[in-house]
Amino acid sequence: QNDTGSEMLMLTELRKFREESGIAQRDILESQTRMEVSIGEIKKRIDTLEERLNTAEERQERVLAYLLKKDARLIAKLDDIENRMRRNNTRVYGIKEDSEGKEIIPFITDFFKVLMLPEGTDICIERAHRATAPKPKPATPPRSIIVRFLDFNVKQMVLQHAWKQRDVEFRGNKVYFDLCTSTEVQRKRKQVREVIKKLKEQH
Repeated sequence: QNDTGSEMLMLTELRKFREESGIAQRDILESQTRMEVSIGEIKKRIDTLEERLNTAEERQERVLAYLLKKDARLIAKLDDIENRMRRNNTRVYGIKEDSEGKEIIPFITDFFKVLMLPEGTDICIERAHRATAPKPKPATPPRSIIVRFLDFNVKQMVLQHAWKQRDVEFRGNKVYFDLCTSTEVQRKRKQVREVIKKLKEQH
C-alpha cells in the first residue's frame, strides 16, 4: 500500500508539474507574441518617422535648390544691371597718385591727347575719379582712374586707340586702359587669365 501511495503521489506531482509547465509555456508564448507585436508597432513607427523625415529633407532640398536658383538669377540680373550702368566707363591704370591735381576732368581730357584721336573728337567726359579704395603707399601701384563718357561710342574709340597704340606712357610710366566691369566679371576674367597663364607655362 505504501508503494501504491507513493506512486499516486508521484503521478499527482508529475501532473501538477506538467500543468504548471504548460501554463508557464503559454505565458512565455503570450509574452513573446506581445513583444513581437510591440516590436512590429515600434518598427512601423520608425518607418513612418523615417518616411516623414525623408519627405521633409526632400522638401527642404527642393526649397533650397529653388532659393539658390532664384538667388543666382538675382545676382546675374544685378550683375547685368551693374555692367549696363558701367558701359560708358573705362579704367585707366598707371597714372601716379595726385598727378591729376584738384581738377581731374581737365587733366584726363588733356591726357587723352596722347592717344592721337581723330581731329575734332569731342571727348565729353561726364565724370572721373580715382577708384574708391584707400590711397596706396608711395611704393605701391596707384589706384586706377575711372572715366565715364557721355557717349558710349567715344569710349569705344578711346579704348580702341589705346589698345592699338599699346605703349601709352605718362611721365615715364606705362599706362593701361581696360573696360570698367562689375566685380563678378572682373573675378571671372581673372580666372581666365590664370588658366591662360598656366597653359602657356605648360607649353
